Amino acid sequence: MIPIIGSEYVQKVVPLINGAIKSIDILMYDWRWYLDRLEHPVQEFNRALVHAVSRGVRVRCLTNTDLLTKQLNDLKIKARTLKDERVLHAKIIIIDEKFLVIGSHNLTSCAFIVTGK
Repeated sequence: MIPIIGSEYVQKVVPLINGAIKSIDILMYDWRWYLDRLEHPVQEFNRALVHAVSRGVRVRCLTNTDLLTKQLNDLKIKARTLKDERVLHAKIIIIDEKFLVIGSHNLTSCAFIVTGK
């Protein structure tokens, strides 16, 4: 087990995405695409997913919002919105049925704030 804190998320998770061979499955409570802030760390994660799809990796996502689902589907990432009165609060990424990233980290600007050590 490797703990991941704040800004370390991209440094630890993006290499796993870049190394994916066959599949990436994501359940994410809050996930943003900062198209007006391409340098944002979340965008590095997002770009890695788009690149994985272009390499032939199957990427599937379950989200809470129709807007995010549309954005993902437009990028050829298979996504569905949870259609339930309950909210999906999970934050899980499974890569090649080999690596599991699980925790409380959302893919948002606030989650990537650099904290002191």
